[in-house]
Amino acid sequence: MTKIDLDKLRALNETLYTTAARNAFGDNGLQVLARLVSSVVQIYRRLDPGSRTAPLVLFADVSASPTSLSGMPQLVHRISNLGNEIDGACMARVNGDTSLQVYPFDASVLMAMSRTAVVYRHHQGVESFVINGNEYQLINPITGYGSVFCRPTFGTLADALDEYRTKSAAHSGCEVLKTAWHEPSRWFLKTKPEQIMRKSLVQYLSNVLDDAEVRPEQNVDESHPVDIKVSFALTDLRAIIEIKWLGNSVDETGKMTTHYTQARAQAGAQQLAEYLDSSHEWGSGVKTRGYLVVFDARRKGLSEGIRTLSHSDAMHFKDEHITYSPDHSAIRNDFAPPVRMYMFPKQATTSAPSP
Repeated sequence: MTKIDLDKLRALNETLYTTAARNAFGDNGLQVLARLVSSVVQIYRRLDPGSRTAPLVLFADVSASPTSLSGMPQLVHRISNLGNEIDGACMARVNGDTSLQVYPFDASVLMAMSRTAVVYRHHQGVESFVINGNEYQLINPITGYGSVFCRPTFGTLADALDEYRTKSAAHSGCEVLKTAWHEPSRWFLKTKPEQIMRKSLVQYLSNVLDDAEVRPEQNVDESHPVDIKVSFALTDLRAIIEIKWLGNSVDETGKMTTHYTQARAQAGAQQLAEYLDSSHEWGSGVKTRGYLVVFDARRKGLSEGIRTLSHSDAMHFKDEHITYSPDHSAIRNDFAPPVRMYMFPKQATTSAPSP
């Protein structure tokens, strides 16, 4: 497998903007640049750039007479104490003592600012340095890395969940997940299949997330267990994953035990939102993001003892996506868009063999 040496790539990037900083500001420019890069690395241990939609500008003054900005800044005394101050569109001055002064975002002042400061900008996955009126875009060759200055975190997890959806969940390609079905036609799930689904997903994420620890059934406080917790190495970032399933389950005799509709997914979203609130209260030093994973095994027209099912009924819910109200992923920045994993039946089978 071809691997990219990130240290060498970072060094290649640095040859571009370090030369620009030296030419514009001399040795002092290089020192300020090094301090700014160090601060960016520290900030990204507390903030996942890949999850941002709002622009972020970080800058460090070189001139004794820096560009003045309008408005009263919000002061963060240390990067290690950073909370939600830079979650939205903002510009933050990085001081020599690693404190931050956070201002409202104003794109119109960037070029003027770059003549008295080294400026770093990140927006929609593109990052660059602006130095003395010129912009130097950084090269980021790996999908899932939100920045060349951070390890993969939430972006890589989102990609992993999407790959699991298509490669494992869709056609039960995982040997563990196959055992969740009552019969080979994949119409009915076994009673309480969530344990099997959790085991399958934990196994997959553990194998593909190199810089993360994946653990099943972790408490977010004294009384609330979440299905999976993912902790990312050398960061203060973690993800909690709540699993729900939809469809019908039966016991070993074929007796119906549970029937879950999309209301189950909606309840799961509310449950995860409450878990996140509790997590922030109990672990304020950790930035937590929630993921709702819905295994959708719904079939139309199922009943106990059924022996035949039309193709259209078996596939009825394939494109019936779930509407969430409220949509927590739209109103919260710590709630990822829910991941619906439709589980296909055996399409060639219209009659169910004995389990």
